[in-house]
Amino acid sequence: MPEPASGENTPITMVLLQFRAVDLPEPFFPEGMTVRSLRWADASAWLALVRAAETLAKIPDDQFERAYGDDAIIIADRVFFALDDEGNPVGTVAAWYGTEDWEGWGRIHWLYVLPEWQNRKLGRALLSFALHRLAALGHEKVYLKTSTGRPKAIKLYERFGFDSETPDAYPCDTVSQNSICRCGILSVNGRNNEMRQ
Repeated sequence: MPEPASGENTPITMVLLQFRAVDLPEPFFPEGMTVRSLRWADASAWLALVRAAETLAKIPDDQFERAYGDDAIIIADRVFFALDDEGNPVGTVAAWYGTEDWEGWGRIHWLYVLPEWQNRKLGRALLSFALHRLAALGHEKVYLKTSTGRPKAIKLYERFGFDSETPDAYPCDTVSQNSICRCGILSVNGRNNEMRQ
């Protein structure tokens, strides 16, 4: 994760356990929008989009490679652009995979929407799209990393079942000491929890 640019911005990890695609809202994109996989050639467009949308951290020139590596097949399978009706990238998300302590987990990674496209439910659609993709890839648990300086993002994640009120619900031994574990469950004892409005 890039270094914070300034201000108070504490890293946090949020966890979603036992999710199923049938429990998730369908990804409804604004009219005229399409979603497509990224190609290696899209790295500079991805970098420009993330830099335009990021307000809390400086994004280094090699961030695309650091985040996704250079395997074009994995990138095409797991990283996506939301395109406006003219084919311009206006949002991005990755249905990535966990590494190291998070091996086997799915990861929501680099969810960004250009400022002029925010507050149009595009972030919600991208998150839903990525969660459906993770379910299709066989992931049963999902995590993401964010920070306290992103209250709108945290609220969106909570609407999808990530629970910031019960950090002790999951043993957070895989979370670093300077992170706070946030846990959520979408399906408990066969009863589906509705997405909070």
